Amino acid sequence: MGKSRVLVVGLDGATFDVVKPLAMKGKLPNIRMLLERGVHATLKSTINPSTSTAWTTFATGKNPGKHGIYGFVSERNGSLLPVRAGDRTEKSIWQIANQHGLKTIVVNVPWTFPPDKVDGIMISGMDTPDTSTEFVHPPKLRNELIEKFDYAIDVEIPPLSLDSFLRDVENLTKKRAATAEHLMKSYEWDLFISVFVCLDRVQHFFWKYYDGTHPQHSDKDTKKYREVIPRFYKMADEIVGRFMDLAKDSTILLMSDHGFGPLHKLVHLERWMAQQGFTAWKETTLFDSRHGFNRALVAKHMLEERGAKIEAPQLGQRRRAIIFHLNKSDTWAGLRIELATLKLSSFYQIGFTARSSSEGMLVEIRNVSKQAELKIDSYRLSTECRTYLATLSSTDPMPTLTLTATSHRDNPTGSVEIKRIFLTELDWTRTIAYSLPNSSEININQKGREFFGQIQPGKKSEELKDIVTKQLRNLKVDGKPLVEKVYRRERLYWGEQLDRVPDLIFTHNDYRYVVGAEFHDGEQLVSCSKLTSGTHRFEGILMMYGEGVRKGVKLPECDIQDVAPTALYILGVPIPRDMDGKVLINVFDEAHARPISYPQEESPTGRITQPTDNDKRILERLKALGYLA
Repeated sequence: MGKSRVLVVGLDGATFDVVKPLAMKGKLPNIRMLLERGVHATLKSTINPSTSTAWTTFATGKNPGKHGIYGFVSERNGSLLPVRAGDRTEKSIWQIANQHGLKTIVVNVPWTFPPDKVDGIMISGMDTPDTSTEFVHPPKLRNELIEKFDYAIDVEIPPLSLDSFLRDVENLTKKRAATAEHLMKSYEWDLFISVFVCLDRVQHFFWKYYDGTHPQHSDKDTKKYREVIPRFYKMADEIVGRFMDLAKDSTILLMSDHGFGPLHKLVHLERWMAQQGFTAWKETTLFDSRHGFNRALVAKHMLEERGAKIEAPQLGQRRRAIIFHLNKSDTWAGLRIELATLKLSSFYQIGFTARSSSEGMLVEIRNVSKQAELKIDSYRLSTECRTYLATLSSTDPMPTLTLTATSHRDNPTGSVEIKRIFLTELDWTRTIAYSLPNSSEININQKGREFFGQIQPGKKSEELKDIVTKQLRNLKVDGKPLVEKVYRRERLYWGEQLDRVPDLIFTHNDYRYVVGAEFHDGEQLVSCSKLTSGTHRFEGILMMYGEGVRKGVKLPECDIQDVAPTALYILGVPIPRDMDGKVLINVFDEAHARPISYPQEESPTGRITQPTDNDKRILERLKALGYLA
């Protein structure tokens, strides 16, 4: 076939379990056309189906052992830091296309902040801290996106109100679609990629209303919210239709990074690890769930531990306040505690207000310096509290700061609990293996690799992996084995970045039971999720349509790393020999198939990024999504 432009539309979390029934009922006419007049296949995600890992695998056509992005966070020197796009060590398809003289526009692909300096336009995805950063290339387009489209990165998560959350997701999706359509019409491109996260967001929180078999389906709001998920699939279908009208001469690829399905219960792997003697917590931790410590007391402890002056902690009122001073010479940008807001809990930066009562508005300290200007952005706690910017010069006196917190027992819904500050509360001297938050992976606390390593590499480490694997296989939840398979990382992945992949990765027999990030009082191993009712599945979607593409054909299961080489093949670009994915040659009819060409070149060496203040905002968003504890 001759080369063609390529339009990739990513619907994060889309599943055929919802797509096909709706399409067959005529509610998704554009997607139904793709099913009937193109090819489609189940698109297998990465193991495990993590957003960051899967989208980077799509972008590079390579496995995580090569591209270096696995999961959302990694342990570095005993601390938890977000995995970032700068950790990627392999070229993306938009970079490869640029090298061959093609222009690219990339919008909202997760784990792309900061954006690559492409020949074209790039807007980074959900790992972008906020729109005050340089999230657009070229930078001159940033103001246009904000002023013309009110462009935003993501919605407030977890939702403080389901109705306001739905309005926010709908508005975000409309803004992103309008932005992409404007770029598609106004600028030259050969490869256009646009990702929408609306389906992922609503399926996480509204699956129980859609799924009549879900144990929480009897919720009083089921009738009100039953059509939420179908409504957003219809919105996605309308966007796909408008995109296809604007790209009539292009080959269309519609895909998702993973599928979706019900979540019934959360498994608290960190408790099981402790019960088995693999993980040990500090005996004096204030975050031990058995004690149910008052939030204000926790805040007081953390502040005093860092040298703050506590003036008058008021622990007996429903809304408690801790008054403290910060010295002007101190830097507090890295201080984090957990605060309750309305019905749910989230992590926020320490905030300040010059008034004695903040009425729920907390302001994030972004930079405290003796010489520099003190810039403070407010944190929006609900859709009704909009953000503003406050600035203090270095000559202004430091105001008295007020921190508000609500205790666990004051929360009427019981859904706010104290969570562990993960990893910092581990007793590393007694920990031989550990798991990262909300992950079905385990690492050995290995000497020479972990900051406080205890286990010698080689024979001792391998023996411990065998022991952990055996115990995982024996783990039962509600009388049934939780774990389907346990993999050594080298059995799944390979490459120079394999050391970034956890030692052991396990899959579940039933993904209605998953390792969860919500922390609950008590010592139970399993609990019902109070926030989310849907979660990721391995089975994503792939549909293709265009000149030379076969019509009405269902293909065998494909791998997400096959998309990149297939897109390059359509563009007429040579396929790098070290790509792990394969060109889906059976997509094309015989008259249009042509030989695959390969270049003689080596992949670039990536960079290892250093911690920044933006990490805090990225971690906060991941926690709010339920991806981290």
